[in-house]
Amino acid sequence: MCLSPEFFDGREALVRRREAEGDFELDGFLEGRHGRIDELYALGMLKDDRIGCCTTDLYMHKVTRRGRRYLDRSDDYQLIFVRRDVAVAFAAFLDRAAQQRIS
Repeated sequence: MCLSPEFFDGREALVRRREAEGDFELDGFLEGRHGRIDELYALGMLKDDRIGCCTTDLYMHKVTRRGRRYLDRSDDYQLIFVRRDVAVAFAAFLDRAAQQRIS
């Protein structure tokens, strides 16, 4: 499966628009907090939504019911955003989860 330049242009435009509105793209949000996607799997906030095709597997993350409290997924562009209205609470949740893991 080959993704077109228009796909990547649309994806970038969506990130810019959502960030201008105050939302956070998940990868950037986690990177700034030294977080990892696999931690969200362990916390039950994401699950694997793998699509197999003739040349490769596309690994996509699906937001679970628990994850929808903080996260929105854009299926069209395979992006997940942390909603601005819960970003502080989500960061605190991740911090508590990390502290429990350390203890």
